[in-house]
Parts: sequence; structure tokens; C-alpha cells
Amino acid sequence: MRARSGRGPHPQPVPRGRRQFAVDGLTESESFLPIVWRLPRRAKMAVFRVLVDEFGCGNLDQAHFNIYRELAGELGLPQDERDYLHSTNPETFDYVNMFFWAATRAPRPEYFLGCLCYLESSILYAFKCFADGATRLGLQGARYYTEHLHIDTFHAKELHNAIREFDAEADLQPAKVWTGFMLASQILGAATEAAVASAQRTAP
Repeated sequence: MRARSGRGPHPQPVPRGRRQFAVDGLTESESFLPIVWRLPRRAKMAVFRVLVDEFGCGNLDQAHFNIYRELAGELGLPQDERDYLHSTNPETFDYVNMFFWAATRAPRPEYFLGCLCYLESSILYAFKCFADGATRLGLQGARYYTEHLHIDTFHAKELHNAIREFDAEADLQPAKVWTGFMLASQILGAATEAAVASAQRTAP
């Protein structure tokens, strides 16, 4: 199957189970940006160091959303998030929308710190099987997963630093950090379970 370039007809339908989380991967970290202005300055710097990595230090080839785009193309999947809007599980949209809410609309920035701290910490475990599988298949796009396994140890530490710096500079409310952490755990868990169920339904 050819990858879609963004123009022309879709070559053929892609099974629903193979399409989950693409909406997130193709826009990865863009929803985080509004949090920067909401944080005190030292906490802002810690989060900004994470964002610098997410966006490839200004190099498009290294930006995580672009690495995911290359992986999608290698798998014969569309490379435009709009192609996934009608085939993505509601639970996946809950996960994507959680970060838009936490970065932009949550009443306190601590919710975002908790959400992202959970994500950066859990990826170190969740992506290992994907990295192993993609490597066994000989996919060049395996670097999407191996890059996360490499850099997210640093990101998790920076989120811990951001929380400590927030506490030193401002009136950190730890209960809201924990609420964000647990919110991410529950929503990401539900999205993962729904994605697995979709894959099982479409398996040959």
C-alpha cells in the first residue's frame, strides 16, 4: 500500500486497529506550547527543555511529529491527521484533548505538570515492546520509539525538576499535580485498551 501524500484519493481503507494514536503522533507536543507562559520562570525553563527535544531542537527531521510521519508513511498509513478523524476511537480523542485542556484551560498549571510527568515516565515502559517489534520488522521508523526510550529518561527528570522549581517559586498545590498524574493514567489506560480492542476486532 502506498503512503498518502495528502493529495489525491486514498489508495484503500486502512484497518481501524492500525490507525489509533496517529492523531496524537502527527501533532505530537503541539498542544503543550500554551503551558509555557503559565509557569513561573524556573519551572518554565525545565518544561521548555523538554519542548526543545520534542521539536527536534529546531530541526524538522528530528521533530517527534515528523519522525512519526515517516513511520506512518513506511507502514502505508496516511500522513495527515485529518485522514484519521473519522476512524479514531473516542478514548484516543480523550487523551489528545486532555493535554489541550491541561495546557490551556485547566484552572492551575499543576494539572499539566502531573499529566506530562505521568506520560514521560510511562513511555519508558510502554514503548519498549513497540521499539522491539519495529526493530524486528526492520522498520526505519523504529527510531520513533527508540528516540523516546533514549530521551524520555531526561524528560521525566525535567518534569520532576519543573515541579520542584514551581514549589520553590510559587504556591505549588501538590494535590493538583497528583490529580493530573492520575487523570493521565486513567485516560491513557482507557485509550490503550480501546486501541488494543480495535486491533483485535480487525485482525485477520
